[in-house]
Amino acid sequence: MHRINLKQVTVEFIAISFGVFLGLFLNEWRESARQIAIVDSAFAAMETELLENFELVEVSREYHIALLPKLRNVVEGEITFEDVGFRGMRPPRVQTAAWQLAIQRGALADADEDKVLGFVSAYTSLEALSELYTIYSSASVSNINQMGTDESYAAQFISAAFVDFLYGADEVMHKIGDVTPKEAPPEWWQSFEQEVAED
Repeated sequence: MHRINLKQVTVEFIAISFGVFLGLFLNEWRESARQIAIVDSAFAAMETELLENFELVEVSREYHIALLPKLRNVVEGEITFEDVGFRGMRPPRVQTAAWQLAIQRGALADADEDKVLGFVSAYTSLEALSELYTIYSSASVSNINQMGTDESYAAQFISAAFVDFLYGADEVMHKIGDVTPKEAPPEWWQSFEQEVAED
């Protein structure tokens, strides 16, 4: 009869179990490292995208700050609308591809909650600013007929739009500054006071 060597079976069982557990551990470790790389890559892409959006918003903001005193001068009858140099509402062409991709990949699910909330806040403020431009652009089309040749009315409407855009731009820049190394500029009205003082 064949005798079973209990010692040999025990050693083989332990060796096989160790090999299986080691394989499972290494597989889990590799999957965890891959997920960490996906999360890190998503945050790096979103930060780069937000920094580019910051620059676009800043350019648009500077345009609005520069034209606001001139629009007020049109309202007061000091200059004509042609003198303003108005080139449209000038919405920043913000991008959200990295944000959308991170959401679709589920890259934010395992990330630090506070960090995710900061990015959510920044992208939400960008979306709100874009919606604000859409609202005013739609309203300006319907108001063109009412404006007719009344430059003062047009300047008042556009001034109101620019003020809303400036408050929105400041919020966006502060939210982006919260999650990137970029520092937000002083509030728009402080810049506006400087512009007026220089004129």
